[in-house]
Amino acid sequence: MSAHFLQKCDKQTNYRMAEATTDVSTFSTEIEAMLHALGDVWKPLPQTVSLVETILHKKLCTILQKASQVAEMRGSPAIGLEEFVFLLRNNKPKLVHFVQHVKFKDLKSSLSRNLDAEDLENDDSKQSKRYKVCLEFLQMIDNRGGYVTSSLADVDVIRISRQERAEKQTRQMTSEQYVKFAQCRQVTFSNRLSKFCEWFDVILPILPRQPNSSGWETLAYIAHETVGEIVDLSLLVQKDQRDNHKHVSGHSSLTLAPSEPAKTDASENLNVSLGEGKFQNELALKPSHIKEALRRCPNFFK
Repeated sequence: MSAHFLQKCDKQTNYRMAEATTDVSTFSTEIEAMLHALGDVWKPLPQTVSLVETILHKKLCTILQKASQVAEMRGSPAIGLEEFVFLLRNNKPKLVHFVQHVKFKDLKSSLSRNLDAEDLENDDSKQSKRYKVCLEFLQMIDNRGGYVTSSLADVDVIRISRQERAEKQTRQMTSEQYVKFAQCRQVTFSNRLSKFCEWFDVILPILPRQPNSSGWETLAYIAHETVGEIVDLSLLVQKDQRDNHKHVSGHSSLTLAPSEPAKTDASENLNVSLGEGKFQNELALKPSHIKEALRRCPNFFK
């Protein structure tokens, strides 16, 4: 990947952003819901939401720049599914997670189009269209088949880890709280794809290639996963800080996951799960957690 190209894009992007006079589309509501669904408290801190949005936009602009260059090198007229697969190829957990996501998405689309078993049996090609594109492209860029073997055989550790965390979050939720939590889990950038595309108006004119419909859908998926990655990393920082505090002071009332009810009394449990009460700020992810997480991961924006 050409460092000169990326530096040039960064300079032009920063210049365009500085000159922009219109309001930029924001996703604070969506990101707030995602943060809670992925492990933060019921009502994430506004400053945390704002910081995550800023980091996310910068990260996605970098990904778009790289994907555009990959498309140009491949001679592709647009950024599609293959460009993002190429960028994920050396990150085994993310590659497995993405391929499994595409496989499930294809199956879901096929089921929604076909209402009876006979049609399903005769619709194999449609059912796995994007999934096959992924596998065929991975085979093309790796003659040894290592990428394909990994994407098919390996366990999706990202999905399992987040499922376990979600299970802990919901243990002591009321029915009403669980319904709202489930609604937060359904929030994606794909639900507002037109607005999502507008988020990149400042960078698209300087890219040699731009996303097609499949490319935009994939970028929206990556955006949600990036929020998840930020939460994953920040929760580790938060846990380390709590463990250190517990070791120094012997205080143990805040050693739980950020959305897991504190084991004090019933009223405090309810307040924590609602994101209210005195534990809200203590349990919430703070900008300091996120900044430290990025400091520990110097390659996050690369």
